[in-house]
Amino acid sequence: MRRTLAAQLAADLMEQIAGTPHASIVATWNGYTEAEGQVTDASGTVFTDPMYARFSRQVSCTAKCVACQPPANFVLVTVTVAWRSREMATLSSLVNL
Repeated sequence: MRRTLAAQLAADLMEQIAGTPHASIVATWNGYTEAEGQVTDASGTVFTDPMYARFSRQVSCTAKCVACQPPANFVLVTVTVAWRSREMATLSSLVNL
């Protein structure tokens, strides 16, 4: 159950990230974290249901150059969800800049 919920939390955050203007993804999301018990919904409200209490999320963004000369034309976005500091789900997506 925790892994399923973690995967959904990762997918939900990735969907929010995908809705960000591509030129702003790295500036907005790289290094983004939600501490244990501070995971939010799409409107930014912290989940109050006890089943979310031990989850945390973090995002990293890495520039990638795919079949090109620098500068990078893609960013690899990775969302990691943990439960009690144990990684439960990781979701990555390559976004075209």
